Amino acid sequence: MRRTLFALIVLGSFGSVVLAQKTEPVAPGAQKDAPKREKALESKDEAKRFGETAWARLAPAAERLFKEKGIDFVVETAPSPPKGDPNKIAAMRPAEREKFFKEFTDARAKELNLKGVHVFVSMKPETLYVHVSEAADLPKGFGPKLKAALIASFREKKFDEGLNKAIDMTLDAKGLGEKK
Repeated sequence: MRRTLFALIVLGSFGSVVLAQKTEPVAPGAQKDAPKREKALESKDEAKRFGETAWARLAPAAERLFKEKGIDFVVETAPSPPKGDPNKIAAMRPAEREKFFKEFTDARAKELNLKGVHVFVSMKPETLYVHVSEAADLPKGFGPKLKAALIASFREKKFDEGLNKAIDMTLDAKGLGEKK
């Protein structure tokens, strides 16, 4: 018991020294885990879900979040999921479909080296999934709130309104929203 306690104390002390040595300088307001790239990740509207005006607002907002806060904001739409049979996925129970899209967006976030928010919309089957990485340092429950706002707009067929809400909510959550 004493040896274990001693080992934990020594390891705890050593671990903090190692962490201190590996820490890199961080720009004010930027995430320390910010991706190592020059610009924000590109969003894609392959399903042509959004209007030109709303879509044009996305890239500057994503770039600002990336440059000022070191997080990504990516929206991708697809006519059907890039992986899997759309008819099989549509026939899944809701919990199975949720699991499928969670695994898909987790893998996609890893592929992109995404540190932030990824919104994925599939048209067939109609599915919306919001992935929020821990590195984004967003308020607790942000992902479900963002998803609920998008779903509310999408149900009314107000896709541009939903996209604008998602942009505004994310900017506000990181302290970059417009002063009201």
